[in-house]
Amino acid sequence: MDSPNAARELVFYFDALQQGDEEYIKDVLLYEYYDNNINEVLKYYEKVDFSTVNVEMVEIDTRGRELVTFTFVDKETKIQIKRRLLLDMSDEKNIKIFDSIGPEKINSIKDEKVKEKAEYLEKNFRLGMTEEEVKTLFGEEFDEFVDADAEDGSVKDWLYQFYVEKGTVSKVPNKGIVDLENLHSQNIGIQFWIGWSSEEKVMRMSMFYTLNGKVYAKLLRPDGSLVEEVQQSGEVLLDSTPFKLDEQEKLAYDLFKQNHSSKHLKDIPPLSIAKLYVQAQLDNDPETEYALYTTRPEHVRWSKAEHLQDSSKFLSSSEEILAAFQGVQAGKFVETSDYEGYIKFENKNGVQEFRLIKDLDGVWKVGFMPIQ
Repeated sequence: MDSPNAARELVFYFDALQQGDEEYIKDVLLYEYYDNNINEVLKYYEKVDFSTVNVEMVEIDTRGRELVTFTFVDKETKIQIKRRLLLDMSDEKNIKIFDSIGPEKINSIKDEKVKEKAEYLEKNFRLGMTEEEVKTLFGEEFDEFVDADAEDGSVKDWLYQFYVEKGTVSKVPNKGIVDLENLHSQNIGIQFWIGWSSEEKVMRMSMFYTLNGKVYAKLLRPDGSLVEEVQQSGEVLLDSTPFKLDEQEKLAYDLFKQNHSSKHLKDIPPLSIAKLYVQAQLDNDPETEYALYTTRPEHVRWSKAEHLQDSSKFLSSSEEILAAFQGVQAGKFVETSDYEGYIKFENKNGVQEFRLIKDLDGVWKVGFMPIQ
């Protein structure tokens, strides 16, 4: 930190959030630019694992305030999140902390322009457009990305960016990734992607834009379905691929794949077993997938031969698999008997249950048709 006093106040602030000390928060928290109340701020921080809080960077703004960038791990999702707050130490008898969910000050004029432009883009966009039609409607200033191996069959993308602040530096490794951080801060107003087919026709669209401190997403799929989302404002997910095996799970998975012996799964908890099953699907490994099913006779639904035959007929893309099991890695295991249970998790399809069965050797395995 820039000063011992600032470091001390930051420690006090985090401690007050952890303890739910409303009186202290009321004394120091400045939130004149947004409509959160103290209870909403405290509720937000309930998800924080305070033992993982780490101050990443401290900068001084033009008014001498300390801009603190810190990270923490979400207790439920186990995803690392980055946030910022301002410490105003100009009057040490009346210290103020600005910790908003969104940009420091929402630019309402820019909001209006973004809203109008987003409505124009959505209204005038349609699947099947040609390159000339797109250029005529949306302009000729865009970045092009070629991807011959895209799972949805697209061969390239065009990225349009609107209302970009001068001097804005990308916060992502490449421009093919959504820059949520610059969107949240209003440094970028709109990111608008267009996916092209090999016939040089528009086949999908993705649009991200910021209004009133929140990032909205609209995704138009090749089948014409529209997905709309609101990103949680004020935070940046640092793990863009939240589903992944940890070191213990990866070791168990690699060993299990070699001979499918249950001894490699002896000490693996039910939640991890579910993740191994998803990984086997992502790897297009039907033999490992079947080996993860329960062997309890009364719960077996089909043979390995039948499974391999059906797997060769029905292939799912990684995107489809991840969508089906989205959120399972953050689920909670509920044991319903001495050998049965399920993982309760939630995604766009609502509350889901992933069934597991404990085999006779005491190893947890996946129930046939785990999600019904």
